[in-house]
Amino acid sequence: WKAPPKVLYVDRDCCSSTGKGKAAALFVELDVWHFMWQFAVGVTTDSHPLYSVFMKNLSACIFEWDASDVERLKEAKRSTGCQPTSKELARHWHRTRGVQETKQLIEKLLKDFGGGGIQLSDQQKIQEIWRTQQCHIDCIQDPPCVQLYRKTGQVTKGGVILPVYCCAHAST
Repeated sequence: WKAPPKVLYVDRDCCSSTGKGKAAALFVELDVWHFMWQFAVGVTTDSHPLYSVFMKNLSACIFEWDASDVERLKEAKRSTGCQPTSKELARHWHRTRGVQETKQLIEKLLKDFGGGGIQLSDQQKIQEIWRTQQCHIDCIQDPPCVQLYRKTGQVTKGGVILPVYCCAHAST
C-alpha cells in the first residue's frame, strides 16, 4: 500500500473559480514547464537568437538555488579551478522563489526583452499571456510542508560529498 500523493501536478485546470473540488486534500499545482510554455508561445519564434536566453531567464525568475548548497558545490569545484555549471547546479538543489519575487522578476524580464530593439516577442500578445498567467504564479510555487526534492544519490567532488536530487515538479 502506498500513501496517496500530497501534490498533483497538472497541465491545466489548477485554479478553480468555484472553489476546491474533490481533490481539496491535495495541493493541485500547475506544472512549471506548462506555465513557461505559455510564454514560449508568445515569443516570435523558437529560432530567434535570444529565445533560449529568454527561456533560461524565465526559469531563473521562478527558481533559485539554495545558497548553502551552492556554496558547498563551489567549495567542491575550487580544486578544479572551474565554476559550477547550470547542469551541476540543477542536480544539487533548487526551489521556487515565492509569489511576489517571481511576479516582480517576470515583469522585469518582460520589460527587458520588450524594447530597445530586441523585439523577442509581439508585445501585445506577450502582455495578454502575462495577464492570463499571473493567476498561476501561486500555482507554480513549492507547496508548504511538502518535500518536492528527493535525494537520489550522492557524488564526491573535490573531497566534498554532494547530494543529488530529483525534482518532483512535473505533471502527474
